Amino acid sequence: MDTLSSTISAIISATEMTLSEFRHELLWALIVGIILAFVLGFGMGANDVANAFGTSVGSGVLTLKWAYILATIFETLGALLVGYNVTDTMRKNVVDLGLYGDQPKELLVGQVAILAGCSAWLLIATLAHLPVSTTHSLTGATVGFGLATRGASGIHWSQIGAIVGSWFLSPVLSGIVSSILFMIVDFSVLRRDNPLKCGFRVIPIFYWFCIAFNTFAVSFQGSKRCSAWLLIATLAHLPVSTTHSLTGATVGFGLATRGASGIHWSQIGAIVGSWFLSPVLSGIVSSILFMIVDFSVLRRDNPLKCGFRVIPIFYWFCIAFNTFAVSFQGSKLLHLSQLPLWLSVCVSFGLASVCAVLVHFIMVPRLKKWIEKTVVEQHKSTFVNFDDECDDDLSNVSLSKNEQFLNGVIVCEKPPIWTTSSSDCSRSSITSGISLKTLQSTHAPTIIDSVKGFFEWLMPKRGIQEDPKTMKVFSSIQLVTACFAGFAHGANDVSNAIAPLTSLIAIYTQMDVHQKGETPIYVLIFGVFAICLGLVCLGKKVIRTVGTKMSEINPASGFTIEFGAAVTTLLASKVGLPISTTHSLVGSVVAVGTIKSGEGVDWKIFRNIAISWVVTLPVCGAISAGLMYLLKFTL
Repeated sequence: MDTLSSTISAIISATEMTLSEFRHELLWALIVGIILAFVLGFGMGANDVANAFGTSVGSGVLTLKWAYILATIFETLGALLVGYNVTDTMRKNVVDLGLYGDQPKELLVGQVAILAGCSAWLLIATLAHLPVSTTHSLTGATVGFGLATRGASGIHWSQIGAIVGSWFLSPVLSGIVSSILFMIVDFSVLRRDNPLKCGFRVIPIFYWFCIAFNTFAVSFQGSKRCSAWLLIATLAHLPVSTTHSLTGATVGFGLATRGASGIHWSQIGAIVGSWFLSPVLSGIVSSILFMIVDFSVLRRDNPLKCGFRVIPIFYWFCIAFNTFAVSFQGSKLLHLSQLPLWLSVCVSFGLASVCAVLVHFIMVPRLKKWIEKTVVEQHKSTFVNFDDECDDDLSNVSLSKNEQFLNGVIVCEKPPIWTTSSSDCSRSSITSGISLKTLQSTHAPTIIDSVKGFFEWLMPKRGIQEDPKTMKVFSSIQLVTACFAGFAHGANDVSNAIAPLTSLIAIYTQMDVHQKGETPIYVLIFGVFAICLGLVCLGKKVIRTVGTKMSEINPASGFTIEFGAAVTTLLASKVGLPISTTHSLVGSVVAVGTIKSGEGVDWKIFRNIAISWVVTLPVCGAISAGLMYLLKFTL
């Protein structure tokens, strides 16, 4: 009996010594991994977070200072409340962990190679002003690691296929949602006789949707509680994907250590599919949203009046969606993981409805006074009545040397484009959205006698000047959707960025490749800190690419772009699919820019961005695989 006890004690002592030796031998890898994870987060903040807030800055709704502040708050909330599912996908589903059961040291060192490949590419792309995908970078790095260590057999190719599919799906879905939203805004506000009044009416509805959706996202299946390449991308100002970089680096590591047999190729295929799917879906969603905005507001004779009418609806959708995302099978941190579906829906709809009522009865009156003070005082010669149509006689208006009558409307020789600061050609900008007797014929009912005629009637009209007062109405809702976009980004991409560090810490502390346990909250907070610091230091470069260079963005179109992309990203996060926030936003910008103005997209810039997307995964995979081959000599 004593002999048996001595034997057991000796085994336990040997095991403890082995774990102690393991930690002592690989302490350098832990330190280097933490440093590289910080660099990765820094590059991600400079690139991916800049994408999320680029449209708000581009439309003039947010200054850079406020973009930094709101990004810090909502990136953190998204990562803590919804982000765990995606973290598990990147940690455990790309590479076959079972092949490394007897080599935890190799898997731990591989995380260092993955982090190095991702962070280098992301920083290079950011400096190149290219919005690449963190998700793509992570996927490529992970596959590269797997191929380097176990070969093709070590990769879950079905999972890769699902991820790749989401890359194509996310921009498509985001584009669809954003396009629909813009059509709603256009129909309910922008094309109305009094867009300002209509905007005040609908803004509580928009708040309702925003709050309800976000609440549901957190409550239902929410939170369970690539460094060299990113550097190159940042230096080149390229908006790349941190997730794509990490994927490529992981594949490179797998190939370097186990060859193709060490990669889950089905998982890689899924990831690659998501590359194409995310921009397409985001573009479709955003385009539909924009057409809705255009149909309900922008094309109306009084878009200001219509804007006030529909803005509560938009608020309702935003709040309801986000509330549902948080509440349904959501955060263990908030004890929401067991919340049933019906209760999540009720909470989301109830909270969104309360917010919509508050917006309608409290915010809208204050918003009217604010618009009167900030806009009407700048154009004292023009009077806007929120309740009645304007019957001013244009014959009493004096024309400047740069203005003329054209079909009964005062216009400038060169029609102005909406900006937040310009007051040039003010009469043209103001009268274009107000119901004047001389404008009645412009908005006469159209007889839809064919399918082509229906689509021509449905699409936003070309060349219509936006009413600056109506744009002020949408500035308030875009502020909410900007926070929504930051929340969605935190839920998806922050989790991807810290996945290699989470794996490294788990293996180091447990000496177990299966990485039992959840992502520690302190790791998420560490990642968010690095991300926010990167945004403040270098984010301005990519913000300009997405927010100002690719397409002209105003508050109405910016609202539909952000909401469409955020819906796509949050829904993907709920099912654990690591799609690209970057792809979703770019897809929405392109889709809305196309239907809004026909020629409003700089296709040269989009071409450069698309090329950066394509090269992200192989570049990160190559860097990760090369580093893993070198690091194998240290084992």
